[in-house]
Amino acid sequence: MSSEMITLYNYILWFLFYSFVGWVYESILCSVDERKLINRGFLNGPYCPIYGSGAIAMIVCLRSQTNIITIFLLGALLACTIEYITSWVLEKLFHARWWDYTPRKFNIKGRICLIGAVVFGLFSVFLIKIVHPYIVEWTYKIPTYIRVNITLALSVLIMIDFVVTVINIVKFNEKLHQAQIEINTFIKESIDRAEEVKKTIEETIPKAGEIKKIIQETIPKAGEVRKVLEESFEGSAAYADKVKKSIEENIKNNKSNEYIKALVKKLNYQEKHILKTFPHFKSTKYSETLEKLKEAIKRKI
Repeated sequence: MSSEMITLYNYILWFLFYSFVGWVYESILCSVDERKLINRGFLNGPYCPIYGSGAIAMIVCLRSQTNIITIFLLGALLACTIEYITSWVLEKLFHARWWDYTPRKFNIKGRICLIGAVVFGLFSVFLIKIVHPYIVEWTYKIPTYIRVNITLALSVLIMIDFVVTVINIVKFNEKLHQAQIEINTFIKESIDRAEEVKKTIEETIPKAGEIKKIIQETIPKAGEVRKVLEESFEGSAAYADKVKKSIEENIKNNKSNEYIKALVKKLNYQEKHILKTFPHFKSTKYSETLEKLKEAIKRKI
């Protein structure tokens, strides 16, 4: 095997290793933040490819740098660029945002933030100056054929995981789309039914103008009685509106909950994993349905 191919396999192996390290870091960080164990990661396995990509980019671009400040600044820039592009690509492909830094100060469109840049800058210095030289040394202690076979096996597993994940995310979006259509259709029907109820109420009650005229002609001196009766008839329209809105809300909420409960039962492991792993996961197309679904899973209905 040529030295170029061996070098390529080494970089792939390092990518896999740093993806695993990134998964460990993210899982610990999110578990502490959420106060429960979280298997953090876009994929099913114990790896976060975005960290592997960032580490390899830093190794390639910064390995010749000796100045710590330069490594810090360029490392932060590289990592934030990768994170921003990854966030944008995932949103365009899957119509969803996987993380959101909007609550944090000095963020750019919620995709990256200052504190993240500082952390990645520190990681860059730690990686280039301390960690990676040892990783290179340990790598070459492993016989070439073992390195190659391990790299190939792990690469195949990750590719399978990636394909399965993408397929499930596409199916998940289809489920959200169908649920949104069904909920919207039923809401429209409930509004139409509520409108019919309102119309029935208004038709059942005599016209307020005619009744008021009779009251004024027959009991002009009974001020208090007349006032009460007039106000009752004047409030009939408002009462009908109130009934209509109440019916709309009750039907909408009850039926929406039924659809959400049914959707929860249809979710597979991958879909539940995504919702639990990414608490700030947001759909750009089906936000209302997704938020109700997340709340239902949180309540474990």
